[in-house]
Amino acid sequence: MSYLDIKRRLDAGEIIVLDGATGTELQRRGAQMDPSAWCGPASLNNSELLTQVHLDYIDAGADVITANTFASSRLMLTPAGFADRVEEINRIAVEAALRARDIATAKSPSRKIAVAGSLSHMLPVAAGTAKVDQAQVPSSGELAHAFGELAGILKSSGVDHIMLEMMYEPTRVPLALNAALETGLPVWFGMSARRAKDGRAISFDQHNEFPLEEVTKLIPKTGVDVAGVMHTGAEIIGETLAAIRKNFSGPLSAYPDSGYFEMPDWRFVDVIAPDRLEKFFAEWFKLGAQLIGGCCGLTVDHIHAASRAAQLADADEFVAVDHRAQRCRQVVEVDAEIGEQFLVLAARFGLEVDVTVEHDEAAVREAREETALVVTGDVRWVWTRERRMSWRGKDVLHKERFFLARSATTEVDTSGLDERERSWTRGHRWWTQAEIEASPERFEPFDLGLRLKALLRDGPTGEPITLGRMVDRLQVMQTSFLPRMHVQRLNVKHHCLYTAQSF
Repeated sequence: MSYLDIKRRLDAGEIIVLDGATGTELQRRGAQMDPSAWCGPASLNNSELLTQVHLDYIDAGADVITANTFASSRLMLTPAGFADRVEEINRIAVEAALRARDIATAKSPSRKIAVAGSLSHMLPVAAGTAKVDQAQVPSSGELAHAFGELAGILKSSGVDHIMLEMMYEPTRVPLALNAALETGLPVWFGMSARRAKDGRAISFDQHNEFPLEEVTKLIPKTGVDVAGVMHTGAEIIGETLAAIRKNFSGPLSAYPDSGYFEMPDWRFVDVIAPDRLEKFFAEWFKLGAQLIGGCCGLTVDHIHAASRAAQLADADEFVAVDHRAQRCRQVVEVDAEIGEQFLVLAARFGLEVDVTVEHDEAAVREAREETALVVTGDVRWVWTRERRMSWRGKDVLHKERFFLARSATTEVDTSGLDERERSWTRGHRWWTQAEIEASPERFEPFDLGLRLKALLRDGPTGEPITLGRMVDRLQVMQTSFLPRMHVQRLNVKHHCLYTAQSF
């Protein structure tokens, strides 16, 4: 059920927060790393510590935690002397993650946390280095067997989906991908990139300069739920996301690493500051990233930053609510005269509020108070949409009603906005229908241009049209996204479209 909730939120266009590093975080908290197998064997003697790491990420806002199985295939464990403990090590790692989820949901039953099983195509490294041991490169048959074995263990241990991580080598990627797909579990694809000496963004492979396209073309157009970039410096993730988007139209993920391993003890250093990373997250939202988190080097503080960035991006989903509505069914004991606080609290803490105000009146009033636009004539309710969303880790019911009206003037006056509203508002402009349809900017609903064309041609229908979800999103997946606007002030020849929303 946890994964179904994540999938529903993705389909609704919501942002999902992933966790941060497990291996480097275990090492930072005192766990011993294996000289050649890195963090995989650490699960054996650090199960409780591993559970605490997962719990800390959940508390920081993570919706998905990833089991410590990145470096736990037979390929990695055999040279380190753990050939007879491959299944044991991986089951302990998954159990630690599942235990963390159980503890978290026992405290907050509304939280829906998915557990991913990590599967990489990582090869044995030379002891004391972070580089592949070329003397131990396995055959394609050995690769396929090891990937299939790990994928099967992950499935039988109870993970919700498989996270393919650090995909970069074109001959190994299909083998790992096939192993994951054969489990029948949902699969997320995470490729890795680096900067070449000539400035190009290329595959992470240290021995060959594969163009990004050689890896991105291996991502199936269907068959994986998510594709994105991981174990990659923040400064080139944007380019990599753009390359992935050319081949993949589904949800994008971005979970960078930062710094580098200081050998021989696998200590990660030179890590990006959380507040600087938060700014990168905001940029990746513009490129369509829906899932954000971190890997090597990134800590709980970085996931706090990811959660803050997600909250700011999602906040605009709520701003068109008529905060001054007074007639509310009281679900909790609050003074009905403080409607604004009541609604904000309901949004933040997942309380379902039945707002009984006249939504058309609320939309007209909001237009007047926030833009000084005066509506003339009839206000027609043309579209409706309802969906569940996550707000600061809680589920809320998000209801939207879209109205079409005429304005008496085109002059916008924002002097009536308070400080909070000013911080949310990027600006105003008037659009023609053709401009909206041609624009790469993100609108609500996603296919606003096409819907307005039909609306202005045929007029409003007798009953409001219920907007879809997935179709809306897929129609704009090929475009770049911008942050959500404060209020959708999208106008066609004095036709002023406003939303009235409730929770």
